[in-house]
Amino acid sequence: MKSYIVTINTRDGEYEYIDKTILELTDEQAESPSEILSLWRGSDDKPDEVWATWFEFRGFDHRHYQVYYIQEIEADHVRILRNYGIY
Repeated sequence: MKSYIVTINTRDGEYEYIDKTILELTDEQAESPSEILSLWRGSDDKPDEVWATWFEFRGFDHRHYQVYYIQEIEADHVRILRNYGIY
């Protein structure tokens, strides 16, 4: 498993929000936006793609989610970011 900084874009009606987090992902998970979104939400449910690169979770809410950016980071950097409360 590798560490990644992931930026999630959320559309909630006319508003958009950005969330950044660090996730531990396998190579297969890192290539699957629906898998990343499920892990980010802490849910076993997989979202459905509603538009190109945009997903929604059935029955939970009306928001749309997008994996906007993902970058692998080194283990030492993860420790530093967490020590300073950045992610």
